[in-house]
Amino acid sequence: MNNLKLSFQEILPGQTSGLSKFDLSYLTQREIWLPLTDSISDTEQLERAIRERKNFKSREKLVEILRNQYRDFTCSEPTQKNIEALLHSNCFTVVCAHQPSLLGGPLYWVYKIISTIATCKRLNNQYPQYNFVPVYFAGNEDHDFEEINHLHIFSKKIVWNEQYGSAVGRLPVHNLITVFNEIKEIFKANAFAREFMDRQIQLAENADSYSTYFKSFVEMLFGKYGLIYFHPDDAQAKTLWTEVLLKELREEFIYNTCKKSCEDILKNGYSLQVHPREINLFYHHPTGRKRIVKIDSNHFELVDADLKWDAESIYNEAQQHPEHFSPNVMLRPVYQELLFPNVAFIGGAAEINYWLQLYSAFQALKIPFPALIRRHSLWYIDVSISAKISKSGFENSDFFKSKNALESILLNRHQEESPVQETLFAHIEEQLSQLKNQIKDLDAPTQASITAEAQKISKSLEHIGQKIRKHQKSKLDHEIQLISKIKDSLFPEDKPQERHFNFLPYYFQWGENYFDALLERFAVKPTEFMIAEEIQGP
Repeated sequence: MNNLKLSFQEILPGQTSGLSKFDLSYLTQREIWLPLTDSISDTEQLERAIRERKNFKSREKLVEILRNQYRDFTCSEPTQKNIEALLHSNCFTVVCAHQPSLLGGPLYWVYKIISTIATCKRLNNQYPQYNFVPVYFAGNEDHDFEEINHLHIFSKKIVWNEQYGSAVGRLPVHNLITVFNEIKEIFKANAFAREFMDRQIQLAENADSYSTYFKSFVEMLFGKYGLIYFHPDDAQAKTLWTEVLLKELREEFIYNTCKKSCEDILKNGYSLQVHPREINLFYHHPTGRKRIVKIDSNHFELVDADLKWDAESIYNEAQQHPEHFSPNVMLRPVYQELLFPNVAFIGGAAEINYWLQLYSAFQALKIPFPALIRRHSLWYIDVSISAKISKSGFENSDFFKSKNALESILLNRHQEESPVQETLFAHIEEQLSQLKNQIKDLDAPTQASITAEAQKISKSLEHIGQKIRKHQKSKLDHEIQLISKIKDSLFPEDKPQERHFNFLPYYFQWGENYFDALLERFAVKPTEFMIAEEIQGP
């Protein structure tokens, strides 16, 4: 495969459409988040986290857990080296977390992982006395199957059909074979794609669960970068969170301790990403992953399952079988930070929001709070779209405007071609305004009647203008359709490209060069938003 050559263009946060109010604030007004971050920059957060994480006590236990998870698994030498490096007091992790979406799901899954690897690369250069290793915390315990069971390739939505309700990592994988064959058919003219999909079929056939398959998939893509894949649905790992598990059951710990941080977010005028529950736990029941609720001070039960405990019984089970319990989105970060000597969490705006909600809970537990670093967002422009943009007469960054705004710009450019000039409408409106000024000495009923007639004329002018613009749009239909196609490639279904398309078309064209090109840029320049445009050439 030829090397991928990309031209990168930085985008200011304010230029991006669809950016949440919170996201923009965290990127550009860090000072207002000082009560929840202790610093106004990523660097200051990182250096504080490094100081606090030097005393991490569970290195030997962590490495033992990771060795066991990789015992019957062939991983890359860089990943094996990074696992062993965690035994040393100068080694820290940088973590990202995401559900095991079908073949990665939307593009931002790739951007999140490469942002994590790039952050480690950058920190290893910046702080040579330390070692930073990337970790992917797989959301294998999540049970929202409909969130992970599909992907979009070109204009086609591909869906994995399976019985669900349990943790997705525990699902069988036999039905994946049909999905992989469907994708293989789409790319049948591409030998690399056929080989890749044949490998996925082989991995699925040899996997005892979806989490086992997905680990192989991630290793295949990112093993050469030393990425450590962590499977949280692990009985040995769960022994390290028994104390927090009991605190949650006994004290409704997350709900009560995160109130202060939640109040700070609301006080700043932002909404909460997640509303904590009184009990932020699930239970792995034979019929699926079920939510635990507290009925009163001495009784607990499951939602949608016939299982109840008194307080003593559930506390005993938590101590003897912590692996039966599973954290929800608000408790998972605590579980993660108990396990790893972590200094940074890489995530999107929604993730950073709910992590900030947990700041006071981390303080109460005396667990170091990681630096919260916004992952990269990227809009990819391939050669065909680049040619369309050149033909349109617009710049790349113009397509962050709405379709209506782009159409208006186009119509204004061709205003001289209109059979009726805009200045004529302005002239008539000016005459009507003068008329209204000259009838002030007339009696009130006459003034009202004339004013009403003038308003009718203004309304008629508006309708005439609309008809003329419709006529102009019909003449410019080809140009407008071109704008629409470009816009849809960057914002399909009015969503950022990264939240819709899957990475496979780019990967099948460029192979590992695709990841290498992104990593090189992400590591050198930590700008959060950018356009990547393919450059034609040999």
